Amino acid sequence: MSAYRALAVWILASAAASLGGCQVLSGLNDYGEASSSATVAGAGGGGGSSSSSGGGMAGDGGMAGVGGMAGVGGMGGVGGMGGVGGMGGVGGTGGSTTSGAGGSCPVEGCLGGDCLDGKCQPFQLNDTPGGPVDLLAVDGSHVYWARLAVGTTSGSISRVPLVGGPAVVFLGNIKPRGLAVDGTNVYFTDYALATGHVNSIPKASPTGSSALYSEPLHKPVPIVADGQLFWGVETNQKIRTGLSAGGSGAGTEIASGGSPQHLAVDAQYVYWHSSQGVSRVSRGGGTAQTVAGPADPAIYGIAVDNEQDGYVYYATSGAAGSLWKAKKIGGSKDPLASGLSYARTVLVDADHVYWAEYGVADCGTASGKIKRMPVGGGLPEEVVVGLTCPQLAMDTLSIIYNDGVNLFRLAKPPS
Repeated sequence: MSAYRALAVWILASAAASLGGCQVLSGLNDYGEASSSATVAGAGGGGGSSSSSGGGMAGDGGMAGVGGMAGVGGMGGVGGMGGVGGMGGVGGTGGSTTSGAGGSCPVEGCLGGDCLDGKCQPFQLNDTPGGPVDLLAVDGSHVYWARLAVGTTSGSISRVPLVGGPAVVFLGNIKPRGLAVDGTNVYFTDYALATGHVNSIPKASPTGSSALYSEPLHKPVPIVADGQLFWGVETNQKIRTGLSAGGSGAGTEIASGGSPQHLAVDAQYVYWHSSQGVSRVSRGGGTAQTVAGPADPAIYGIAVDNEQDGYVYYATSGAAGSLWKAKKIGGSKDPLASGLSYARTVLVDADHVYWAEYGVADCGTASGKIKRMPVGGGLPEEVVVGLTCPQLAMDTLSIIYNDGVNLFRLAKPPS
């Protein structure tokens, strides 16, 4: 991975949110090409469509042939008239189905994807090419992504509805290095060589951006939470804050030291990693506290749970990286998983830690994976494999990821 790209930093939006293998193609794009060759990993359960013989085994009722129509007409919930019923639940329209009793697809359904052999399949969000994906963010209605500026090619921010549709360029001719959303705006940094800016774009009328804060001769990396912006300044080793409505100058310094990279927030603290390890400071400022140190090499993701006395999760990158868990109040750190191959984004919900792996250093082959494991420890689980340069975002019910230029939404597998 180039040194330029390694400077990319991640931005989270806490206001917006907090199984072997079945080879699938998510579908064909408008050019008749397979849109993804990613594999959704994991063992399938019962569910989905049934054959007529499946309905015929439904107890002693003489109407087994009726139940057998479940796989054809999508009436699988009726089943045989004598007892258990046919395999599969309610037949979905438009090719989508959810599993019935005995299946393993979520009760909420597959969020646009098919349920095959009791397992949700990914749903491609963009029906037009979306371009490279380097940063991801999600709110209740859209997925937003940023393309970094490379060489003479400028960067951009685009979005697509969570229910799918055309990819729309939100803003171009920028150098984004961080991305976040709240209920009103999209926030990003314009990582200019002379002056870095923390900017906002109104969702309702994305005709241009407004510079909220400026950092002369330095490179800010923002994060947004609860109407308040937090960002690190890599080159002059500061953590700053300011109102999401904007202010003056460079914002308010709340901590210093190290070269802050990835950031995360909870209700009370801002967390980041730097050359000094993983640290935190009160959202209002004060003395920085060490959460985990000494510094681990090449940390490429950090996430926190919602518990006041909870944990910080982070990954070290490289060909043999690790996933770590540390108490927010500091103390010893515990390894959760090893053998991570060029790990990137780390996210956490109430039950699992999710992370993305590139698989190779240069991000040039379909070696990437999305994995997860229980927050309390256990065996890592491959959720999706065969991806190119995957980035990762998450809402309550699903994960959002990319495979090259296409974006996908996948319902979280049941625990």
